[in-house]
Amino acid sequence: MTVGERVKTVRKQKKMTLEQFGSQIGMGPSSISDIENGRRSLTKQTLLSICREFNINEKWLQDGKGDMSATQSAEDEIAAAVRKIASGKSEDFKRRFILALSGLDDEHWELLEKKMLEIVGGRPRPEPEALEEAVFYVPWFFQSMSAGTGEVAGQEQHEKLEIKKEPPKGTSFVARVKGDSMEPTYQDGDLVFVKAQPEVEIGEVGAFYMDGQMWIKERGDAVLISHNPEYEPRAMTEDIKCQGLVLGVCDESYFE
Repeated sequence: MTVGERVKTVRKQKKMTLEQFGSQIGMGPSSISDIENGRRSLTKQTLLSICREFNINEKWLQDGKGDMSATQSAEDEIAAAVRKIASGKSEDFKRRFILALSGLDDEHWELLEKKMLEIVGGRPRPEPEALEEAVFYVPWFFQSMSAGTGEVAGQEQHEKLEIKKEPPKGTSFVARVKGDSMEPTYQDGDLVFVKAQPEVEIGEVGAFYMDGQMWIKERGDAVLISHNPEYEPRAMTEDIKCQGLVLGVCDESYFE
């Protein structure tokens, strides 16, 4: 059984459509279909996302060894619930969890919340012990941005990029640089953080769509400027659209 066939086995066992399965891990249905049928390789990030979201044994999904399901003890399940509460990503989950522990219902939530604040009494809360290393997820668009002569814009496909350090404030997505026209600021192959916005100021580096191509350039006065002196400024055309402000490089420190 191939890796793609094992992915399909997971999806079928969960009784999910390609679209449902893909949305769970931040991918489109066509990308999942390509993986299942061997037309696209399974990246490490996607493999980890599948294992995490569907409680799958990483070793089994990668090379077919061991059981498909990752066993989880009662202690692990409780720890996972506590981590979800501590992460602050789901206020509704926290509310329901606390109400379940207290034996109250939704109507008593405000009263319980008020009583909890009274108990705290304005005293500083102790710093919680770190249960595990924080993980952040950022959309990663496969469409490269040219730092050269242009990168033809195609269909936007993305998956979740898992990083271990908090991205710059305002980050909307990550994209890859292709070419050397922005050296030494941005190198060929760099991943960069981008804040989606319709305009950037003169002197700021942005991601642009122009002439049917994607660019990473510094905005000038009616021109796009390269940082590599070997490249001449490129005049803006009428169809130019700003995709966002480049915030910096997603370097190795974000994965350590």
